[in-house]
Amino acid sequence: MQKMIWTACILLTFLSLSFLVACGLKPKESLPKGDAEPELATPMPDLKTEIPAVEPAVTPPALPSVTLVGKITMDSAKIAQITLKVSADGKLIEGLGFSFTELKCEGFSAGSMSTEMTTRESVTDGKFEFSSSFGVISGRFTSPTAVKGSIHLKFNQKPIGEFECGTWEWSAKGK
Repeated sequence: MQKMIWTACILLTFLSLSFLVACGLKPKESLPKGDAEPELATPMPDLKTEIPAVEPAVTPPALPSVTLVGKITMDSAKIAQITLKVSADGKLIEGLGFSFTELKCEGFSAGSMSTEMTTRESVTDGKFEFSSSFGVISGRFTSPTAVKGSIHLKFNQKPIGEFECGTWEWSAKGK
């Protein structure tokens, strides 16, 4: 039994050394026996991993004549909805609408408020950005019938003044 254990130990030692040699490691000769420190037999090349630049995905064009309805994700209104209407050729945002319930902004609040306006804002490469009396809105079509973006709400209530309401994300889908 003892002979089998010694044989197994010798075999494991041999396999370990074979593995180290196969990996390019050899004992350092300047150290006393038993305190060998592995050293690379040949230096490893400097491996630099370069991450290629990621090109943005192609933004699809808007589906002509689609009406998109969605939610503005904001904590200063119980309900916040956005509506966009795309032109017959798919190159313009022709209509923009908002609807808010229990809206509370800096110096301004409304139980419910909704508005629709006619616009003629260009959609270029599936993207748009423009200003209105409600602030600055930008968006990008993620499919011909889906769009997402952000809106910086700044209500201009003449003659009372302007009311800041923050920047919020929104998304809408065609119906």
